[in-house]
Amino acid sequence: MTFEECKRIQDTLGIGPRSYYVYALCTDSGPFYIGKGKGLRILNHQDAAQLAEESINADDMLSPEERQQRIRAMSAKLQTIIGNKDRIEPVIIKWGLTEHEAFMCESSLINLLKFCKGKSIAELTNIVNGHASPLEQDNPSDVKSKARPLPLFLEECAVSHKDISELRGKVVLVKINSTYPNCFNADGLPDEDKIRDSVSGTWKINRRGQDGIQYVFALYRGRVVGIYHISRFSAPLGEEFQIHHCLPGFSSFPEQARRMDLMVAQYASVEQARKGLSAEDFQFFFDTLTKKVNLKSRKAKTLQDVLDAWRQRAYYVLDKDVPQDVMAFMNTLVTLNGDQTFLQCEASLQYRF
Repeated sequence: MTFEECKRIQDTLGIGPRSYYVYALCTDSGPFYIGKGKGLRILNHQDAAQLAEESINADDMLSPEERQQRIRAMSAKLQTIIGNKDRIEPVIIKWGLTEHEAFMCESSLINLLKFCKGKSIAELTNIVNGHASPLEQDNPSDVKSKARPLPLFLEECAVSHKDISELRGKVVLVKINSTYPNCFNADGLPDEDKIRDSVSGTWKINRRGQDGIQYVFALYRGRVVGIYHISRFSAPLGEEFQIHHCLPGFSSFPEQARRMDLMVAQYASVEQARKGLSAEDFQFFFDTLTKKVNLKSRKAKTLQDVLDAWRQRAYYVLDKDVPQDVMAFMNTLVTLNGDQTFLQCEASLQYRF
């Protein structure tokens, strides 16, 4: 399996509370191992078996008989994988599960298959395959619940690539790699409000570069996890608060970052903040500015320099007025003119003109 195929599988299975799945390793005779995990756990067993066999074969001190003895000393699972090599078929049975749900599903399947050992299994009379998980239901391919070998999972379920050059007009792409892992609600599903808040906060952007931009894409590891329309682009943070005495549509997530933004918007000097904030809030305000001054990459020399620069930042006021052709990019991996490495640089913002 290629690196890109592995990435598509990982991005489809996702992160967060509902990133678990249950899988089987099968030969022509049927399943011989049931497991649960996340990420690429389904492929780890074959990798481990290959490394173990290569390690044994690389030992020139062992005779052929001793090599076979070493293999027979391995677990039955590894022996089966080594003995069948390219005939192993990894199958994803159920995905989009919490860890507890995955444990229960794994246990149920193990119990059933052990009960059925040595018995012929008749064709099931169930009309449907059962209920889909929330992530299966939200899959853009309208995925139904069923067990799929990895090639079929890639074909039917995995996120696809979509080229940003297909878009008409201007968009801004905002990476939220650091905040997205916390953008989940109590049900373990992506929280749209938190994702929106992650991209609508203050950014150090050249205002002239924003002319004509209509939409913001929120990206996690190159995958589009949110799309929003820019209803307006605010005045600099300090001016915005001075004009409206509040920050319309101002986001609250991530909490600590927005806490600082609101303080910066209200106080034009460190001394004003000292007088207006509680001792606890001012300590947070002071410590945050100090950290910015101490960063070697910063040109600012004083706390006031950092505060002045921060007050010049602006933010997006976003809504969901997004046409269908733009929403078609949701849950896709963004490329540019076919280049799949387009978003692998470190920049937080990239523009498409």
